[in-house]
Amino acid sequence: MSSRNFSIQKIFGTAILAVVIAITFFMTLAVSIYFLIQVRTSLEDSTQQTIYQLRRNLNSYVTDIIKIGSAVPDIISNSESEEQIIQSFNVIKNSRNDIVTIDIFALNGELLFGTSSNNLRAPKEIVKQNWFKYAQTHNSGYYFSVPHVQQLVLLKYTWVISYSEVIKLEDENGISHSAVLLIDINQSSIDSIIKSISIGENGYCFLIDKFYNIVYHPKQTLINLGQFKEDIPSLKQHILGRFYSIYNNSRRYSIIDTVDFTGWKIVGISYPHEELFTVMVPFLILISVLIPVLTLAGVILSLVVSNYITLPIRQLEKEVEDFNIETFKPMLLKHTSIEVRSLAISFTRMAERMKKLMDDIVEEQKLIRKSELEALQAKINPHFLYNTLDSIVWFAEQKDFGNIIQMVKALSNMFRISISRDHEFITLEEELSHVESYLAIQQKRFTDKFDFSISLPENLKMKPIIKLLIQPIVENSIYHGIRYLVDPGLIEIKVQKEGEDIIVTVSDTGVGMDKETQESILTTDKHEHDRSGSGIGVFNVNKRIKLTYGEKYGIKIISEIEEGATFEIRIPCGDDIIPVNKMVEL
Repeated sequence: MSSRNFSIQKIFGTAILAVVIAITFFMTLAVSIYFLIQVRTSLEDSTQQTIYQLRRNLNSYVTDIIKIGSAVPDIISNSESEEQIIQSFNVIKNSRNDIVTIDIFALNGELLFGTSSNNLRAPKEIVKQNWFKYAQTHNSGYYFSVPHVQQLVLLKYTWVISYSEVIKLEDENGISHSAVLLIDINQSSIDSIIKSISIGENGYCFLIDKFYNIVYHPKQTLINLGQFKEDIPSLKQHILGRFYSIYNNSRRYSIIDTVDFTGWKIVGISYPHEELFTVMVPFLILISVLIPVLTLAGVILSLVVSNYITLPIRQLEKEVEDFNIETFKPMLLKHTSIEVRSLAISFTRMAERMKKLMDDIVEEQKLIRKSELEALQAKINPHFLYNTLDSIVWFAEQKDFGNIIQMVKALSNMFRISISRDHEFITLEEELSHVESYLAIQQKRFTDKFDFSISLPENLKMKPIIKLLIQPIVENSIYHGIRYLVDPGLIEIKVQKEGEDIIVTVSDTGVGMDKETQESILTTDKHEHDRSGSGIGVFNVNKRIKLTYGEKYGIKIISEIEEGATFEIRIPCGDDIIPVNKMVEL
């Protein structure tokens, strides 16, 4: 008997120990993988944010140069003499350390106005220079060159980036003539912007133009000496975005972004795996200490638990051997553990519990249905709030306080309904007030894009409706219909009673949809709109209606391509209810 007991305890103890070791191993592995993923993701996000910040800085700088170029024709037209024009150019040049020269040339290469009046090269040499030629042929109307030695003034060789464009000038007779504007920028000004950005321990940024010529590179000296070569072929394959690649026996992470107006591309290079090793060293030390400790704890636990469990199990075994279904009586185990005694008692109550469990299943299905409705109701995407607040910030920057007040009031009215979680049903008047606030906000965001009208009969204002039912349909009309129109669109919302039902009609003058799309958006959720709105799609609205009112109710779509779309929402007409805001007051 003792041999048998020893065998059970050994098997049970070994099993518990194996489970503890397995759990320890897989938890350690899972935590390690999770940690690696989080650290790598953090490094990637950090690199992306750095490139984004650099892009903003370069865009701001380039925009300043373009604004200076745009101001030149006005300076000329408002000046009374050539001396005044040149003086204005010198004021601009002297106010900025980055501008080397501002000149205007005729199409034959002769200098008309500018700060480079001495020792200029001959016109026939000037017209051959790339900045002069590309200004006349570049698609954007202006051209940013790669860094080059400016061949404008004799015996003066400055590394610059040239901005050039063709402008129109009127002579004293009012006749318009084309001319080429040149603004030379110190290359060091671009270099300093990029050098202010750092990517990790070993990462770096560089610029290339649309022909993959290097505009700036921190290792330019090594490149010129032939001691370093950048991985341009990989950039040609990926064009934009982010990717991993192996180059010079190192795995590196690359992000490619663009600089507005220039055709330049920003390339950020980082080495996450090298930095991961540095971060992982202390983590690996901690893991190497924890694994032996946890294993030892598992051994002790297996011995204690197996001994505690196997002793009462032997007692239960004796009782089970004597079990007879015809003479079955409740098991009364003596001198045993609470767990084994509870097991015996549970066995005698199994039949009673089965009936109770069946009742619980029915109740659980009701709770599941309610939870599903609440989940669909609560599926609100924060991007609508983000975009609305972003619009409010824009109006604030423009000091448009009228629009700010209107948008904040509309947003407040929307959330007054949205956050009333204890009220699944609200009045039609409250629901349409919520929709009106939503449309008011969208009108501010999409200026002059659409108008809307709402018609609600007086006798239907207090009728109940599921909260947040109409707004997703209106949102669909905006993002999948009205938004793609060239001319302003119209959204009409009408409520009417039809027999014992209420019909809410949402019509738009948008682009419409074909029959296949109409069927699919009611049967699948793959046509959910983009991230700009609330996040509740037509599919989910239709599902909420059917879950609440039954299969005979739901949404009907009437639409043709280029002829707009009409959504008919059918719900039963219930008894009048008290509005939520008045219930709160009571």
